[in-house]
Amino acid sequence: MKRNANSQNKTKKYRKTNTLLSDIANSDVEGILISCSKHSSQAYLEIISILNDINEIEYNENTEKYSSMDLPMDDKFEKFIWKAYDTRMKSFMFFSKPQVISKSIVEIIQNLFMKMETSKCSFGSNILRISPVLGLSSTKIELFQRLVNKKLENLEKYDSFAIQFKKRNNSNLDKEDVINIVHSRITNFVNFANIRLKSAHLTINVETIMNVALLIMYPDFEKFSKYNPQQFIINICKNL
Repeated sequence: MKRNANSQNKTKKYRKTNTLLSDIANSDVEGILISCSKHSSQAYLEIISILNDINEIEYNENTEKYSSMDLPMDDKFEKFIWKAYDTRMKSFMFFSKPQVISKSIVEIIQNLFMKMETSKCSFGSNILRISPVLGLSSTKIELFQRLVNKKLENLEKYDSFAIQFKKRNNSNLDKEDVINIVHSRITNFVNFANIRLKSAHLTINVETIMNVALLIMYPDFEKFSKYNPQQFIINICKNL
């Protein structure tokens, strides 16, 4: 079952910027990478619906915190704006997390999928994957290593791991180097890390887009249908 995106509140939940994704590499930015089947007005409506749901979950869980803000309503709204950055690729959109939201990006996306599980509604057919991005770096090996060491923490609660690497239009990072760096970081927390290709408790994915490396964390990758919202709802409904 999918939502009728046209019936959603069309108030914009994000702001386009003229900033390239590469301009915020090596900054302390969390966000979401959304893979779309195509850029269309319908895809934009689905993205607005996603960001609206994320903000609604956050506000409802912390109503007292936000209600007590001594700010005009417009200023409160401004704090929930997700900024969109240009990836230079038609099927990928990146949005930085508003600073007012203290919850980790991984928890935010998991809560979003749990809400979908309860409602049995996806956002439509144009969104292929919603990826929680822990951070960005340029594709220089030393800067990528610094990103991994800073952002991959508290891994001891996971009992199995998968490492994925996807290179797009970039030759600076080598697959073997990426896997070795991530694996080395995992073993700092888990001495005998069980590395699998599938059905791992935690999947760590590194994607390069142009000259930017994105560090992505997917807990329960298979359980959440590879973070594809439409497929996730299909699988949920099959099991009813």
